[in-house]
Amino acid sequence: MEKLKGLAFALFSGILISACGGSNSGSDALNGTTKASAEQSAAQSNATIKGYALSTVIWDRVPIGVCWDLNNADFARYSAERGWTRAAVGETWEQHSGVEFTGWQQCTNDPDFYGIRISVEDIAGSAPHTWGLGAMLNNSPGGMALNFTFNNWKPNCQGREEYCIRRIAAHEFGHALGFAHEQNRPDTPSSCIEPAQGTRGDTMVGEWDLASVMNYCNPKWNGDGKLSATDIEMAQKFYGPHKTDTVYIVTRVSSPAKVTEYDLNTRQAVSTFELNFGGADAFIRKMVASPAKNRLFFEMEIKSQDGPQMKGAQSSILIAYDMATRTVLWNTRMSRTSDTVLKASPDGSRLYYAVDNSISTLDAAHGAIVDVMTFSDPYHIAAVDTTPGDNDSVYTLGNVSGTGKQYVRRVNMKAKNVMFSLPVGPTPGAFAETQFVVTPDGKRAIYMAPAVYAGPSDMSEIDLSNGKIRKLPGVDPYRYPYQYINGLQAFDNHQVVFSYNNDSTLIASVIIYDLDVGVTKRTETQRQSFPQVQYDAKTQSIFTVDHYNSALTQFVLQDDGTYRGNDLGFKTAQLPSISSSNFAFVRR
Repeated sequence: MEKLKGLAFALFSGILISACGGSNSGSDALNGTTKASAEQSAAQSNATIKGYALSTVIWDRVPIGVCWDLNNADFARYSAERGWTRAAVGETWEQHSGVEFTGWQQCTNDPDFYGIRISVEDIAGSAPHTWGLGAMLNNSPGGMALNFTFNNWKPNCQGREEYCIRRIAAHEFGHALGFAHEQNRPDTPSSCIEPAQGTRGDTMVGEWDLASVMNYCNPKWNGDGKLSATDIEMAQKFYGPHKTDTVYIVTRVSSPAKVTEYDLNTRQAVSTFELNFGGADAFIRKMVASPAKNRLFFEMEIKSQDGPQMKGAQSSILIAYDMATRTVLWNTRMSRTSDTVLKASPDGSRLYYAVDNSISTLDAAHGAIVDVMTFSDPYHIAAVDTTPGDNDSVYTLGNVSGTGKQYVRRVNMKAKNVMFSLPVGPTPGAFAETQFVVTPDGKRAIYMAPAVYAGPSDMSEIDLSNGKIRKLPGVDPYRYPYQYINGLQAFDNHQVVFSYNNDSTLIASVIIYDLDVGVTKRTETQRQSFPQVQYDAKTQSIFTVDHYNSALTQFVLQDDGTYRGNDLGFKTAQLPSISSSNFAFVRR
């Protein structure tokens, strides 16, 4: 009864159930199978036929999360079936377009979850389906329903479960991406007798396609789980072309500096370019990849200059490198009297360069300085962060000279005003690493707070709405909180990742830390220091570089929840001057 009520509500709201199958569900591999009546049950909606992609529900960003609405027992029981589903999606939509899916774990009650929730059911008269198309499914319990057992629906899939599950997954994830059935199109020929079914689209791509994985009239059931040329064209129209996994490695620090581009899949060098700026005494201090994944930004510090010097230099050269054309776009000389911070805006259009108590904004396309924000007090900026979707604001961590106190501030760079300034305790001691990150929702910041004045620091968080500070506990109640961490970054609103070496073993770990409940995952290694860490949301893998042997390692998540380290065979430059930014992983 509850399901009937839900169906009635969905139909009344204009959101139609999109089921899988078609009259050719009796394919070569399932010879003689007839389509279950349930596969047409939702087709009785008399939906108006109009196109087959619904442009208004295309997901607005990737990766798109996927989670399973399963209890612990079923999640474990269906391990193989979940793997077949994920593989089918990877070999179709992900392989042929820029779409990315991530997660694939059990669903939680996170109200901010962005993605698809999958339930598993086997009900007579009920085919696998989605409730609507595309982003209509966002964080909707049971938004997609799959079948793994086939006891009641299509029992002749028993013994051929992998075959059926893969083909169903390819079809249903087409709906989840916003693609309607091909037979819904107004140009469907009379030879296709399948009725329109499910939510209608508003955009046609290419000619009507009999071979589409979304076409009930396809003589191969669900296209045999393979995308047609038109399916691929459609996916790329809305989600872009397939992305390439690339790693950029600084292989020589001193000018002329060298950076090598590697294809992560083949592990072969693709190109090498030089940065010959500032003379023989110049060297790369920082390398930053644009969030837009189109440029690399470098800071080359110049050591040999006349006059008084601080921190070994008076000026630096900022450089932009275009990934697509593999050319240097511009270089701009900047003055400096202390340590600096380099950060790109979320959309990649601006580059922020912080020195002392000022932040310069540069046009990322041309290198021109378009604005400078200078604080009215001697606020020395130690770190800068941004949040997705907010291209006008930055968050800073810094200390006010002469007071021994540090503050977190949010600054509107367009209006050049401080939106808030929150005290976060005394300035850390000399042994503390400057670590600072803001969660993507902008609600809290994680930073290092000194345990005692001028002593070691503990990882802490501050609620940016009220200024409340909380020290984050360590591995267990009997150990000190996290100290001497590196590479801190937030990859969602609840989790951060960082490298950690806080005991006498001198063996570093990479920690994935849940801010609400504590540690979730930890890698054990035989390395002594990881100055740089980068998390890949799609694969949930972690890239690190060893400070001592300069080896780049990718820690890959295993089925049992542990991480296994793979040495990628890439070596970075070994000078400590770039120890915090000597590689960049980019998927584009």
